[in-house]
Amino acid sequence: NIKIEGESELLKKLSAREFDVFCLLAQGQTGKAIADELCLSYKTVANYSTTIKEKLALKSVAEMTLIATRQGIIKVI
Repeated sequence: NIKIEGESELLKKLSAREFDVFCLLAQGQTGKAIADELCLSYKTVANYSTTIKEKLALKSVAEMTLIATRQGIIKVI
């Protein structure tokens, strides 16, 4: 599937920290919970979220979850 392969390439554009935040957001974690887990400020997590959406051309965290699921990064129970 071209779309899925394209997503894989897009994910490679994320820095390691952006990828960490992407995974946690995709799993449904709140910005505050992510900030606490990664020892970041809430504002930094919000900035990462914005940057991730820009790099991946996404509008919402729901779209992040969809990509993470299709890429096998998170599993649907």
